Amino acid sequence: MASELIVGSPGWVRAYGNQLRVIIGSTELFAYSSDAPSNCATVSSDTLKLYGSLAQGSLLSGKVIGVSYESCGGQNMIISVELSK
Repeated sequence: MASELIVGSPGWVRAYGNQLRVIIGSTELFAYSSDAPSNCATVSSDTLKLYGSLAQGSLLSGKVIGVSYESCGGQNMIISVELSK
């Protein structure tokens, strides 16, 4: 499965329990530390917190992040998050 990259500032970030949801433009992105959709990868709870912190910081500052993701189980699953220059 090929990954895609979206670059932008999130318009919405929400972490609840074992799930992180980030919206950039019209693209919804998800990460799970457990209970991910069938056959989709999970990340560690520390990685979930890191992704959430980077996304929240971008939302509050207006800075841009790059999010790599792939489709799995009908959702766009986050593979990595990085600060853009």
